[in-house]
Amino acid sequence: MSEAISKKANRILFLNTLAFSICFFVWMINSVLVTFLAGKFEWSQWSSIEIGYLMAIPVLTGSLFRLPIGILTDKFGGKPVMIVLLVLSALPTYLLSYANGFWFFALCGAGFGMVGTSFAVGIGYTSIWFPKEKQGFALGLFGMGNIGAALTAIFAPKLLTYLTSGGDNVEGWVVLPRIYAVVLIVMAIVFFFFAENKKPKSSSKTLKGMIQPLKKARVWRFGLYYFILFGGFVAFVNWLQPIYKNVFHLDKEKAGVYVAVFVIASSLFRALGGYISDKIGARKVMYYVLISSFFISLLLILWTPENVSIYVSIIIVLGCIWGVGMAAVYKHIPDYFPQEVGVVGGMVGVIGGLGGFVSPIIFGYLKEGTGIWSSCWILIAILSAISLIWMHNAVRKIVNQ
Repeated sequence: MSEAISKKANRILFLNTLAFSICFFVWMINSVLVTFLAGKFEWSQWSSIEIGYLMAIPVLTGSLFRLPIGILTDKFGGKPVMIVLLVLSALPTYLLSYANGFWFFALCGAGFGMVGTSFAVGIGYTSIWFPKEKQGFALGLFGMGNIGAALTAIFAPKLLTYLTSGGDNVEGWVVLPRIYAVVLIVMAIVFFFFAENKKPKSSSKTLKGMIQPLKKARVWRFGLYYFILFGGFVAFVNWLQPIYKNVFHLDKEKAGVYVAVFVIASSLFRALGGYISDKIGARKVMYYVLISSFFISLLLILWTPENVSIYVSIIIVLGCIWGVGMAAVYKHIPDYFPQEVGVVGGMVGVIGGLGGFVSPIIFGYLKEGTGIWSSCWILIAILSAISLIWMHNAVRKIVNQ
């Protein structure tokens, strides 16, 4: 890899990571807005199940469309796809400021949730600029764009406090989504002027040829890993807010800071996970990650500490483990599917994103059924065990061949 190409690759990686951070920043806006508005005026009758849906709907949109967006990225290159995505997502983000009830919020969430597909763009667009031995670390660095959720968790509550005059003028919340819409447009302009397009060799394939790898069970196994790791991460970025509010009685700003620490830790360890996966292999990393995820979830089902510091510490440790695991999952993809990273990465992203959509809804039903907030960890423990068993059986078959 020549020095000139290396500099260009690093520039693209920086732009991809920045754009992904901005998109994640917007993608998680409902976790703050819905928590803030619940209990106020026309939103006062929202149940925990409705809150779960409102937090999950943007995640659903951003998940379902990752496959077609990944295909478009493999076909046309990442630059044009990312620019169009940023511009189109800005409109429903702006319209969110006019929402006056559940269904308006839901429709806008479905629209701006498209920013979640930026992950499929960035994975395909980043991987083609780096050689195989550096792809794990590069994709891990790109995945640090998850830190955008931390920016929302930290700054959105503070902005809401300022915009609403400390809660005295609740209607001031409408300015927040307008600010987010402007940020998307600015990022699109930056991407237009500074990014350079590049297509993979598979761009000449037909659609049928591009989706051929999706017939392999390995893709769906990777997807289940990502359903837990990324899906769990996204779900708890949203769900930790009401946990901290209702279980530990924290105000929205302090809860936001704790969520942000979880996000930052997970995002930083994603880069480390990519590096370790390059060195010792992604398969070995996944064993440690899934075992740890199972036992920590089991601990949190059986014991919810009264001390918030202990709870936050456990959550941060789990976030770091998930961050390492997310990088390991995407290290597998260019190894097994080097010319279809956008398509396979998009499909794995769809499944992982669906984890972020389905989980808060299931959390809501578990909470309604048990009356216990810690019941959310039942789902994570079960899925971690299933994934570990499936992976171990698959590895045994490979070793015995």
